[in-house]
Amino acid sequence: MHVQMHPNCTLEFCAMPRKHLTDKAIKSLKTKLSQEDFIDESFSRRGVNFGIRVSRTGSKEYFVRYRDLTKRYRRISIGDASLISLSKAHEKVSELVLKIAQGLDPAYERDAYKSAVTFPDLCAQYLATHAQQKKDGGQEDRRIIEADLLPTWSNHKTCDIQRRDVIALLDTIGVQRAAPIMANRTRALISSIFSFAVERELVTTSPCYGLKKKFREKSKDRFLSDNEIKAIWNHLENESLETRAALQFMLLTAQRPGEVMTAKWSDIGNDGIWRLSSEKTKNSRRQIVPLSEGALAILEDLKHDAEPGEYIFKTARSPYIKHRTLQNAATRLATNTKIANFTPHDLRRTAATLLRKTGTRTETLKKILNHSAGSVTDIYDHYNEAAEKKAALEQLWAHIQKMTEQQLVIRAVA
Repeated sequence: MHVQMHPNCTLEFCAMPRKHLTDKAIKSLKTKLSQEDFIDESFSRRGVNFGIRVSRTGSKEYFVRYRDLTKRYRRISIGDASLISLSKAHEKVSELVLKIAQGLDPAYERDAYKSAVTFPDLCAQYLATHAQQKKDGGQEDRRIIEADLLPTWSNHKTCDIQRRDVIALLDTIGVQRAAPIMANRTRALISSIFSFAVERELVTTSPCYGLKKKFREKSKDRFLSDNEIKAIWNHLENESLETRAALQFMLLTAQRPGEVMTAKWSDIGNDGIWRLSSEKTKNSRRQIVPLSEGALAILEDLKHDAEPGEYIFKTARSPYIKHRTLQNAATRLATNTKIANFTPHDLRRTAATLLRKTGTRTETLKKILNHSAGSVTDIYDHYNEAAEKKAALEQLWAHIQKMTEQQLVIRAVA
């Protein structure tokens, strides 16, 4: 028998039923086969066929069949007919025809999208390689990723995240949450993650390209007055032991919040000195902190069942206390004491101010704060001033006790 072939069909396609598809005709389509394809005879594009696949169960799906650059036939679904009208399907087909005419392969793009890296997978790769090289081992990056990025984009392919999505997240952090500095830190981290992805050809572009800081940062000069210190310490009694201890320890040692949060028992020597390796400090300079009587009493409260390799300020939910926990506590303290704009880092600035107030030499204060060297002489001078630091920090402890009228009591846990 001679079969009259349509000029745009293979023999296989010409054997398929051909119908003039309308919305009404589509609703009436049925099949006794497990599935059957119907070609739209009203659609005419060279090398491209449009049709609908009908299953015995009644489901109906639009599809397009075309030849790719290697002349192989490719088939691609363009939507559920129960959800997409015929006119909308025709619009999608027109878009695909345009791509094909431009030498693109929609099926290849579909397959590439299916295999595209998800944002959670990208973050895992970033933390396992790039972030591990940072001084804190990527702990702060991990915190931001877990706190803000994954909850927002956990169901996203990396290539789907657009500039508007980044801006919306930064607005949420900077405006709604009133944390503009954290918004800038988050922007920097997102930019770093996407630069990592571009370098490894996981995406072609970064949504952060050319996106500058959204919020202005002012140099911090906030420190607590004597009355504010007294009020803060009194209200610390309402916080958990770990939170209270971490904030107290920051004030009594004048060290950075991140360094306190990640301190381990193995960092504390039997001689009462807290030793920080260069990997744990902001400026990659080793630091020693002779602990005052008050600081040692805080550690004594936390020492029960402690293992040497554990973090000192651990919580029930985390191996070490997180920045957000301390920031939330600072917000509560600010509300309860009516002290405006109080942050954990204010304690380091306050300690530095009190140390100068109690007569600590500038050179000793710089050693306590572990500030970077500022001259050639500083580079050659490796004297750590341990004795001078110890004396200064004991004076700080005595001053705080006097200031709070002995209300700063380190209580052992029963």
